[in-house]
Amino acid sequence: MEAVADKTNLRVGEKATVTVTVKRGNDPEVGERLSYSAGLGTLSVSTPTDANGVSTTTYTASQVGKGYITVSYGGISKTVEFTNQSATAEIVTAVANPTSIAKGAKSTITITSMKGGQPVTGKTYGVTVDKGAELSSIQVTTGAGGSATVELTNITAATAGLCTVTVKEGQSTVATTTVTLEDNGLTVTANPNPIAGKEGDTIDVSLSVSRNGSAVPGVKLDVTAVGGGGTTLASDTDASGNSSFQYQALVSGSLSVEIKEDGVDKVLLSIPANIASTKTTADEEPVVAKAKAVRKPRSKQV
Repeated sequence: MEAVADKTNLRVGEKATVTVTVKRGNDPEVGERLSYSAGLGTLSVSTPTDANGVSTTTYTASQVGKGYITVSYGGISKTVEFTNQSATAEIVTAVANPTSIAKGAKSTITITSMKGGQPVTGKTYGVTVDKGAELSSIQVTTGAGGSATVELTNITAATAGLCTVTVKEGQSTVATTTVTLEDNGLTVTANPNPIAGKEGDTIDVSLSVSRNGSAVPGVKLDVTAVGGGGTTLASDTDASGNSSFQYQALVSGSLSVEIKEDGVDKVLLSIPANIASTKTTADEEPVVAKAKAVRKPRSKQV
């Protein structure tokens, strides 16, 4: 279960939208009512989880101090904390757009400073991200409108999930926001599948890469023989999402080949490789039976 707010620094009377995602494994929990509670603020009526396992509610800051919202479901609880300040305090917010990006895609983080309803210009903040992404700058200064922007790029799908962007003034954290780094959603099919042959064979294997049913060109694939055998390098996918490599059957047995996107530690496809031995009984060293000499008894002369 994950719970995030679109902003965590609030003036009294200001609202924040809280989004909760509930999954069992990779499957969303649909139509479930979650239990919400709040401190130093009030909550709107929450929605049941939708087809993606998402429920939302709105938190409104009612008092100055450390507010919070806690959501519970199935024995698990998550808490989102808020810094509630007076209406005349300086408020710094960080907003990501979009909030979910695939590998290589970008999200714009807008940092805004307001005081008494007026923009604060010329303020400098440090910006960091915790995992799986890089920032176009680690320091920004607010301009007209009290805002500054920085771009965040998803550099790897290997750390799919939420990454947190933190905004600091000196050593103090003044705002945070989150961005979902998406799994690349690639699907790989192979022909033949399974691979079959005998020791010494070189077998041509064709691959097709797609996303949501559409071919994906320019994907670099990593091909690894597991348990023995060898492979050539796979070609990058062409305009039709196709690639190919050769499997070298160096040993016999029930083996496999793993297909990954280059640089991403997730197996997209595992292809069984059933390789027969070329040895026959005639190839085996013959077993020579050795007869034991029998000593004949001597005849007795009378």
